[in-house]
Amino acid sequence: MEKALTIQLTEIEKRIENLVSAIEAGAMTDSTLNRLHELEAKQKKLLNSLSVEKLKAPTLSKEKSFIT
Repeated sequence: MEKALTIQLTEIEKRIENLVSAIEAGAMTDSTLNRLHELEAKQKKLLNSLSVEKLKAPTLSKEKSFIT
């Protein structure tokens, strides 16, 4: 699950970069700004989901390790 979320996040970040580049080049319209906001909202959700998944992952402490 974590890997899939990371892949989705990478794709969203690429899309955001492309939109920002288009806006910087003068293609700023209501549609591009709305799309940018949509992508940023998806990015935030993915970051939150990824954080939750990382917290679910078991951690290996020295007490639980077979190696001392």
